[in-house]
Amino acid sequence: MGGTLLGDKSASAVFDTTKLKRLVPDFRTETLFAEGIRRTVAWFDADPARRAVDAATDARWDRLVAAYERGLAHALTAFATPAADPRPAGPATLRQPTPTGPVPSRAGPAGVPSDRDPVAYHLVPAAAWAGAPSGEPFRPTSLQAEGFVHLTHRMTDLVDVANDLYRHEAGPHVVLTVVLGRLSAPWRYDGDERFPHVYGPLDRAAVTAVRPI
Repeated sequence: MGGTLLGDKSASAVFDTTKLKRLVPDFRTETLFAEGIRRTVAWFDADPARRAVDAATDARWDRLVAAYERGLAHALTAFATPAADPRPAGPATLRQPTPTGPVPSRAGPAGVPSDRDPVAYHLVPAAAWAGAPSGEPFRPTSLQAEGFVHLTHRMTDLVDVANDLYRHEAGPHVVLTVVLGRLSAPWRYDGDERFPHVYGPLDRAAVTAVRPI
């Protein structure tokens, strides 16, 4: 494959190439994220008209994205088949590491702001997910290292985190879709409501999808 995209989207947009890589396994991007951003900024700086902000259009896009995410969350919750939890019922079966500092109260869908879907995403090496015991809640490495699991509400934020922190990490990764209301562990926002933190392992019943990225 050769050549470049035509039109303004060749300079002002970031594209997810996940599906393309599945269809064309040998496809490789040649421009690093930092270089792409440098070119994007230069493109906007070259013409003042490109820097005009249309507030009405931005608001329409925000409503469209919010509607899509609400629909996605509803579909994932309505059609997912919960995995069987092998643990016996009862409060004595909850095994959570004690986080440093005050323990957050357990949240659920009611604890999420009205414009926020109760679904979040977690990026993990494919080998770590495949090698974890299938009959137990999943314990990402950050749970041991930091006392909680990082999640994001938006896939765009997850891609930013991946490019920033995991660009040089070898091996494929997968994205876990997590329904927060199905977690046994407590979770909360520690300052930024784009990023819920889960103070305990991820129940298998809460993971409704696993997708390569």
